[in-house]
Amino acid sequence: MPPLTEAKQCNDSLVLSSAVDDLIHLYDDQILCDLQLKTKTKTFHAHKTVLCARSPAFRAMLMTDMKERIKEYIKVEDLEDGIMHLFLTFLYSDVLKDLQWENVAKLYYAADKYEVKCLKAKCSSFLIDMISISNASDLLLLADSHADLNLKELVEDFILKHDTEIFGSNEWGTFMERNSQLAVKTMQLKYVAKKALKISPKICYPSVLEDLMSLYIGQLLNDVELKTRTTTFPAHRAILCARSPVFRAMFQADMKETITACIEIEDMEDNTLNEFLWFLYTDGLGDLQWDVITELYYAADKYQVSRLKAMCSSVLMKNIAECNACEILHLADVHQDSVLKECVVDFILLHHELFKSDMWENFMATSPKLAMETMHLYFKKGN
Repeated sequence: MPPLTEAKQCNDSLVLSSAVDDLIHLYDDQILCDLQLKTKTKTFHAHKTVLCARSPAFRAMLMTDMKERIKEYIKVEDLEDGIMHLFLTFLYSDVLKDLQWENVAKLYYAADKYEVKCLKAKCSSFLIDMISISNASDLLLLADSHADLNLKELVEDFILKHDTEIFGSNEWGTFMERNSQLAVKTMQLKYVAKKALKISPKICYPSVLEDLMSLYIGQLLNDVELKTRTTTFPAHRAILCARSPVFRAMFQADMKETITACIEIEDMEDNTLNEFLWFLYTDGLGDLQWDVITELYYAADKYQVSRLKAMCSSVLMKNIAECNACEILHLADVHQDSVLKECVVDFILLHHELFKSDMWENFMATSPKLAMETMHLYFKKGN
């Protein structure tokens, strides 16, 4: 069979949650959280899987026998409640909300402390875009204290371009009293041969899904296993719960799987389960063979992963041919996919010579009611 035509996107009429949407829902609704982050006044519930994927600092904490791991909580008393929420929202979604100077400066501190490089870069970009005469000294101090040479160089360049206004301002006067060494070094730059401003090459930082993919590939902090007849696949409950209502129900109920941290998946082949998990972590489908797509379609329906089902349905729809029309019609009917069923029925009615094929003979024997309904539609149209 020729290679399958890839589905670039789901049916436009469907609004299906992405992996990131599902993660945000998991955080917002506090579903199966397994870690607490405690500020001075509030406790935030989160998931070790996400924190480990996004932050090397949290990963180090949770992968060693530290006090925080035993107690299942981590003290984060140097972050305000609002900043903690913004920080966690970013870890789950890659989205920066409530962009105000003071908030972003505090998020920059959190990003540096917990080694979330993509957040630090976004904060740095926002701050330099918002630099002004009145806040240049504050930004200079921030860049210096976090050893951010690129940001510091950009701030210094701005200061030297507006030296008279900045050095004569009240803000700079206060800055000199509190940070005399940094202030004098900056003012001296006026009399030092100016170096060409180095523009750092743009760095592409991993997205939340790429970080989760790395966690899956590296098999870090797995807390559940999925077993086929021949292979065991380590995974993370948080991801399974976020993507599949069926897995969520399993883990939220007092089931054997919850206690043993092992789920038997004997109706899936190894390759199919691997692709299924890959999709749950990344929202991506590779170049798949026909058998894997049909098995994924079955798995997506069974575990109620609507986005995957829609993507598989789209692939099947784009690859309907005389050699597979009966199989697709059966799949669409069994899985109650009305859009796919209508599409394949239209194809069969257009290619009604199928009715005299051996393939249709076999289909009538295995699915007589469905075959009858399809042929009846053909004759109803006056053919």
